[in-house]
Amino acid sequence: MQPLLALLLLCVAAHHFVAAARAASRPPNVLFILTDDQRWDALGLAGHRHLKTPHLDRLGQEGVYFKNAFCTTSLCSPSRASILSGLYAHAHGVVNNFTEYPTRLQSFPLVLQARGYATAYIGKWHMGEDNDEPRPGFDWFVTHKGQGKYFDTEFNFHGQRREVVPGYYNCEAQFPYTPNVRSVRTETWKYTRSPHGDGGPDRHMAELYNIEFDPEERYNLIARPKYASVVKQMQAELVNAMKEVGLDPDHDPMPLDAGIKQELPDQKIR
Repeated sequence: MQPLLALLLLCVAAHHFVAAARAASRPPNVLFILTDDQRWDALGLAGHRHLKTPHLDRLGQEGVYFKNAFCTTSLCSPSRASILSGLYAHAHGVVNNFTEYPTRLQSFPLVLQARGYATAYIGKWHMGEDNDEPRPGFDWFVTHKGQGKYFDTEFNFHGQRREVVPGYYNCEAQFPYTPNVRSVRTETWKYTRSPHGDGGPDRHMAELYNIEFDPEERYNLIARPKYASVVKQMQAELVNAMKEVGLDPDHDPMPLDAGIKQELPDQKIR
């Protein structure tokens, strides 16, 4: 082998060795993505027959896929506080959608930041309804007040500027309220609609399931003409059920979010 070629190969090998050593000593990047209102089976990885989620599937296939994981408090702010702190709601104290994350409480972003990580948060924070200012533990913090709007939500970019981001933003518009879900079922059918409490038409598609043959509610039959008579029947059933508990189907405002309680919710919003 020529001396010059041997020297070049040695330099290339040394370069790759140093690069590999640096990569091994570099801490891994941590990216946390929270999807909202996603059913446990709404993944290709979970065996859904129609949904295609190749990127999420890849994360599960190349990482760890927890098939038996649960959200202990399925409410916006308490669940976020549990994710950040690793604590149950009764321990971290955020038991409704209006309570700030306690400043004395540790969080995994604070831990990562203390270890030299550059940290950032982008999206719905919703712990402190009217507070969109930067929170501890983040070098870059972009959020909005409350739950935002369907369209043209104003974001606070790390306390430096506020800017309306044009376009659709998938959040409920009627903050500080929780979405209405009105549902009725028989032994065979389940019908659900999601009014928005503003007197306008529903913005979400209603749902009709044959729970006798489809107990997992995989096939929404609401748009199939052959079931139009069933839809009318179930709509009438829902109206009667609402009247029985004192609700006016023509005026159905959203109830205030009372947070987590020990007693059952008001019968009108069950």
